[in-house]
Amino acid sequence: MTFQLDKSVCNAMGFTFERIFFWPHKMHPNPSKNISLLILIHLVILLIHGPSSSFADNYADCGKPFNCGSNIQNISYPFWGSDRPEQCGHPKFELSCVDGVTEISINTEAYRVLEMNQDTRTLLAVRADYFGDVCKTELRNATLLDTTVFNYTADTQPLTLFYTCDSPNGTSILPHFNCSESGGSNTVNFYSVENLSGTPGNIPSELGRCEGSVVLNVSQTQATTLRNLATASNETLIKAVVDAGFSLVWNANDSLCDGCVSNGSRCGYNRGSEEFVCYQNQNSTGTYACNF
Repeated sequence: MTFQLDKSVCNAMGFTFERIFFWPHKMHPNPSKNISLLILIHLVILLIHGPSSSFADNYADCGKPFNCGSNIQNISYPFWGSDRPEQCGHPKFELSCVDGVTEISINTEAYRVLEMNQDTRTLLAVRADYFGDVCKTELRNATLLDTTVFNYTADTQPLTLFYTCDSPNGTSILPHFNCSESGGSNTVNFYSVENLSGTPGNIPSELGRCEGSVVLNVSQTQATTLRNLATASNETLIKAVVDAGFSLVWNANDSLCDGCVSNGSRCGYNRGSEEFVCYQNQNSTGTYACNF
């Protein structure tokens, strides 16, 4: 809902003015209710005319982009981190930058962010612990994706790695790859870009006993590269496919943010009310639309 209000009202109320300030069509028949309402109105008026420097600070702070390395530049809402304070982004979109590497935590799982496109609201990511290394001694599958704000794109599909399997006959149904530090002469690592058993990660009986399996996400283009290999590969090729990443699309009140930015304002998030907010430029003049 949009109300046309004086700018000072919008700023002072943190863009939640509509929710707490209204004028009834008629007074309540109970006089005590009227007195309470008048006290509330008085407090609101005091708030409107009180200092609103914090909103000016938020407008300035949220104009600072997130920058990290050469690939991640000029990133704004819903993301925050580094020079962008938490009120400038959605809680689930915190970014970190260490040595030019950007990471995001999704359901406690760390992902390295390779690319971001704010026009299409997509990012290219790879599990941080598997970037540059697919030969693991401790096998662990990632937590489920937070689908309230993220979804896989149509180009994303699973890649299953089966580690240290003891069946030599497995090579007849799946290609295999080598890891220098895993298994021995009688064990093999396999991989699959197909859903073999109905549930990703299930170990086919043809592979015998395996130490475990891990399901990673890759792009369909990279999966096709592996699918075209008839028999074997090596860890270098598997690593390159995983390192290329997979795509996610996000949704975090982006349509509200588009309207906010079109009015010359800046997007943010109120942690207290858990709602999107729009910070306006107090140096401008005129009547403003407060988006709720």
